[in-house]
Amino acid sequence: MLAKFLKEEKAQGNMNMVYMILVIGIVAVVLIGVIKPMFRQSVTVAKAQPVEAPTTK
Repeated sequence: MLAKFLKEEKAQGNMNMVYMILVIGIVAVVLIGVIKPMFRQSVTVAKAQPVEAPTTK
């Protein structure tokens, strides 16, 4: 029964969609894992550097 289902063209299209969703999910997790620490680091660097108040003339 499963082999018959997987041979159908519609089932193959659905499997392609499943694979695409899995790949997008994995990419999203990797990007969040890489970008979030970069933002944390930039916030700590920004807090360490004093900002001068603008002067009016």
